[in-house]
Amino acid sequence: QSDEAVASQRLDEAQTKLQASLDLDPANTTAQGRLKAVQDLLQKRQKVEQLTRQANAELRAGNHDTSGRLADEALQIDPTNSNLIQLRYVLAGEMQRRERRQKLQQGLNQVRNFLDSLDPARALTVVRSLDQELSKDDGFESVQFELTALQKEAEELNDAQQRLTAARNLEANQDWHGVVAQLSGIAPQCAIRLPEIAATLARA
Repeated sequence: QSDEAVASQRLDEAQTKLQASLDLDPANTTAQGRLKAVQDLLQKRQKVEQLTRQANAELRAGNHDTSGRLADEALQIDPTNSNLIQLRYVLAGEMQRRERRQKLQQGLNQVRNFLDSLDPARALTVVRSLDQELSKDDGFESVQFELTALQKEAEELNDAQQRLTAARNLEANQDWHGVVAQLSGIAPQCAIRLPEIAATLARA
């Protein structure tokens, strides 16, 4: 009966039956050996359950590396545990999303750097690349929101630079009305970033 319980993974039941056998026959070495094996299996099962709980808690907390380490430790004890295999699958997906988010964040930083150096054309090139990447997955709403704001800023700065170039050409021909018309369409925040605009208007 204890063998049947072990085969069915009813380890607590097997331990109880083997202990009962030893109570009747303390010198039964076969029962002693089986009881030791069952107790070892119980300890391993408890360890796996403990590690699985900890791994799930770390996953919920967003600590994917720690969760993965705990899951791997448990899988070394019980390689066929379906719950752990599923957990590892979920973790692989979460880590892939984290890597994508990091890549997207690096792209956003590139856009900011180009804007800080007054290079909106290159900023827009990165924006278009990021927009294509985001179209593959709608799970990065915060990144999309920030990218939209940076795109608007880059487009306005690009337009301001083009208008400033056109105004300089008009200034060379002393077309002051045309100069004012070009520069008056520039977004106020861009006029602050490009002091040449105010200087050109002053000459007009």
